[in-house]
Amino acid sequence: PMRLGGQPPSANHGMVLKSTLGATSGKSNRDLLDQSHHSIQTISSKKPHHHHGQGQKGKKKKTKKKKGHRMTPPKGGVSPHPSRRKAWWVLNPFRQADEEEVLAKRTHNRRRWSHVFPTGEVEFKRHAGPNWKSLCQPAVLPITIDFHPSPQEINYKYKFKSYSVSLDAMEHTPYNSHAELLSEMVTQRLIQDFQLVPQSILKQSTSRGEAERKAPKKDIVGPEKHFSVSMKNQSISSASTRIPYLNNENTIQHTLSMGHRIQVLSYNPTSDSVEVVQYYSDDSLNVKVTQAYNFMMWCPLNGKYSKVVQTFTKFSREYRWNEVDNLICGDPDKAFSEGTRFRRLGFAIIPDRFSNMAQEQEYVGKFQRLLEYLNKLQQKDLQQKMEIKIITSMEDVKDKGPTIGTSRLGKNTVKRFVVDLRKSKRDNYAWMEMVLDSSFSTNRTFKINFQWLVASASKVEAQVQLLQRRCTQYGLKLVNIPHASISADVFVNPFFAPIVIPVRDKHISISLESTISNALDFVSDGEIFTDPSHLQHIDGFVFPVVPRFFLVKKVLARQFVHRSGVIFVRLITDEKGWTIFVIFQNRRHIGSDSDKEQLARDVFLKLNRLIMESTNNAS
Repeated sequence: PMRLGGQPPSANHGMVLKSTLGATSGKSNRDLLDQSHHSIQTISSKKPHHHHGQGQKGKKKKTKKKKGHRMTPPKGGVSPHPSRRKAWWVLNPFRQADEEEVLAKRTHNRRRWSHVFPTGEVEFKRHAGPNWKSLCQPAVLPITIDFHPSPQEINYKYKFKSYSVSLDAMEHTPYNSHAELLSEMVTQRLIQDFQLVPQSILKQSTSRGEAERKAPKKDIVGPEKHFSVSMKNQSISSASTRIPYLNNENTIQHTLSMGHRIQVLSYNPTSDSVEVVQYYSDDSLNVKVTQAYNFMMWCPLNGKYSKVVQTFTKFSREYRWNEVDNLICGDPDKAFSEGTRFRRLGFAIIPDRFSNMAQEQEYVGKFQRLLEYLNKLQQKDLQQKMEIKIITSMEDVKDKGPTIGTSRLGKNTVKRFVVDLRKSKRDNYAWMEMVLDSSFSTNRTFKINFQWLVASASKVEAQVQLLQRRCTQYGLKLVNIPHASISADVFVNPFFAPIVIPVRDKHISISLESTISNALDFVSDGEIFTDPSHLQHIDGFVFPVVPRFFLVKKVLARQFVHRSGVIFVRLITDEKGWTIFVIFQNRRHIGSDSDKEQLARDVFLKLNRLIMESTNNAS
């Protein structure tokens, strides 16, 4: 399972790549691949040809293609055994005749996706095609990878950029040693799908590169490239301008690979800093090709299929490794942004219904007790009492709640503080960030988010249980909320389809919003910046567009949650005042509870009936 922080697992756990198809003749896949490192010439769809030996002085003789993909031996008795000279060929993973070629050819993607295609001679003969079950439910990605490009490949096909992370004196940092800090940096990259490259594989790639360098030149790729692009005070330059890997006895170095991205982390005790060198393949730079995928997903709320849209990109967006490394090295601010891909858990306190002012004041008193507990969680050196504005129904303030769903939460809308998760200074450093709404209103929800990078799941879970017990003790209703409830993309979860109901009338939309709060027991959940680009297939709706780039702007949408916590509804209004009602379940809160599941259906049926009756009456 994916580890959330702390020390990385032992590298021995991933040294042997395991196939989901089971063992092959008692030998590991690694052994079988190494034994099959010779290749055969594969016949392409074009006319085949054969390279003669030295006796023919390099001449080529055409042969005819026969059934069974066999080759007629040429005159002179030269048999069609594999030639060491590479020829153009087309790989067909579904053809069993290519079995040795499949086993011999090594690329990063082929090794990374080895669980999808059968490996080993026995398994390949039984299952020549891909293992679809393994593709749908892939095995855990191995920690190590047994392929690495040669230095010549890196020179011609990669660019690089580098930065250094300076360290304070060790007595002023939360880490016990530099090795512990470097291990945490490696762990963060393993979480983001990098794989460790063992030193033995690096030596093999270097040896392979030396052989390629000394071999006679043929099929020259092209002249050495020179390239430089400014990127936020850094630059991506040609990899040939620097030695890719340089190691010595005093340097602690780790190499991690994702195929199109490679990183080398080095700690030198003399400089007291960690140098990070990032290599990017040419194919992954400036590629903005996206593919929208439309599919139908079964929705249990209405018992129908709903249209869902997901967008895929060939290469993921550039990760802010410089920012992340400074965070884990002891940056005092420790403020997460969306680009850091931190883990999070969201909760909301749902207010009760009040029949008089005494009940409302009692609810405020419960929250103030919780606020005292949250203040105690702050770090000892940051004991500054949080000031949360409390708004009651008697105050003449039109409170819409915090604006969320942006790329980064505004500093004025939330309060942040860091929680040290260590029991003693000898424990591995672990911390998380708690993010709270900056104001508390008796007429809307109050959100509490747990966000972390350097922490184990067990330590975060302990803090969650403490918060849940405190809320139960104080009489506050704390509900776990999904990421979709704070995301700008209503289709952020590809496995749960929201229900989309358009209302093409401005006055009906305003009336329905009021009825939802008063008659159906919904409560305000604030305003969310929402991306309506995935809703453009709905006819008649007009959303603002950025003139220069012709991109749909994000719009502010009002969101409500049922007081039971089982259903959210988001109201997205266009320029004409028409509204799209987006309804989705709170699967985190419902879980496997059949009673809550039935309650969610009942609430949806009432809401759907209300919308249909309102639109039909207007028609």
